[in-house]
Amino acid sequence: MSEPTQPAPKELRLTLPDWGELDTVRQSPEPFALWQVGDQPLLYHWLDHAIDEGFDKVLLRVADRPAAIRAAMKQATLWRLDWEVQPVSSSEEEGSLRADRLPGSTPLDSPPADGWALLHYWLRLQKDWLEALQQDEASEYLSIGRYCRIHPSTKIHHPIYLGDHVAIGPDCEIGPYTTIAQGSMLAGDNHLSHAHVGPNTYLGPVTGLENAILDHGTVFNCTHQAKLDRIEDHVLGTFRETPTKKVRLGEKLEALKLWLLLRWRGAQSSLATEGLESTTHLSLARVPEGEALWHERLAWLPEVWRGKMHLFGVLPRSFEELDRLSHDWSGILRSAPVGVFSYADCHQCHRPGDDTEALHAVYQSTQPEELIQPVIRTFLAEALQTNLRAVRA
Repeated sequence: MSEPTQPAPKELRLTLPDWGELDTVRQSPEPFALWQVGDQPLLYHWLDHAIDEGFDKVLLRVADRPAAIRAAMKQATLWRLDWEVQPVSSSEEEGSLRADRLPGSTPLDSPPADGWALLHYWLRLQKDWLEALQQDEASEYLSIGRYCRIHPSTKIHHPIYLGDHVAIGPDCEIGPYTTIAQGSMLAGDNHLSHAHVGPNTYLGPVTGLENAILDHGTVFNCTHQAKLDRIEDHVLGTFRETPTKKVRLGEKLEALKLWLLLRWRGAQSSLATEGLESTTHLSLARVPEGEALWHERLAWLPEVWRGKMHLFGVLPRSFEELDRLSHDWSGILRSAPVGVFSYADCHQCHRPGDDTEALHAVYQSTQPEELIQPVIRTFLAEALQTNLRAVRA
């Protein structure tokens, strides 16, 4: 008696858009299929469609950066689908769906004509997704992500979508047809409509956006086809995640030189003397634990050449101190490099535990290293000169 044959898997064949050469304005490192539409990349909307329609496998025909598509599919663990990425030289094929739109929407007659038309089309996809979201009876709840903070004076005009950890200040007006990706912050009195704000973006107060895109610190005004990428940080900025990195050899040698200088000056004993205090530099007064701050920082310096701390970074804090912060601040500081001297030191905040020090730490963690380090170096040089003069006197 022969065994029953297994049915062949039901396969969805998709052709992803080959629009890399069109992307002359945004110049994204990702292919269009991975651009965010609503709550997830365009490609993942098609994976939802495959599950809804009962497909077992997805075949992706890719002409634009197949390696990036393959990496995105490896991360798509929520969808229980077999998949295959098939690199091709042309995106034209009979018998497959063109995934250059949202599932269920009308196919394009022709691709966008140029880079600005591509951005217009991206905003149109955002609008189509928001309109589909609004059809759900629970749309008002689905349109706001987790851990969002919205000031009571803010006015919201649906349809809108806010990702996780979005913060909106007072007197803002959001919508209609506006998406704000995760981790972004609006300072206050902002007016946004028909707009898209990318992830981890800071927008300063009293700013209006209509038919515009904010993406990694750049404004794309689709009405006037204007790109603005040189904007002051207090108006528009990006909260950047600081990647984990090794302590450089030069940094270790610098810490060793500083440690030898302080030891040679008798810092470990002399700097702990009571009564010596500088009101404008790193304090010499005794801290509650009975150990001078200079004494404490001197003990941290060997951790730099051991590779466990940086010379410049946010001050170390316990898990309990991290848990007392807001979820978004805690997330930023958990991945920030820890250092012996911090930007908070420059503002006379020498110990974690209050909101002022945490504010300086978050600012340091989200700014370029080349902007922050010179400020701390200048502070450290002045503190050393002042306090060593006090010891000699």
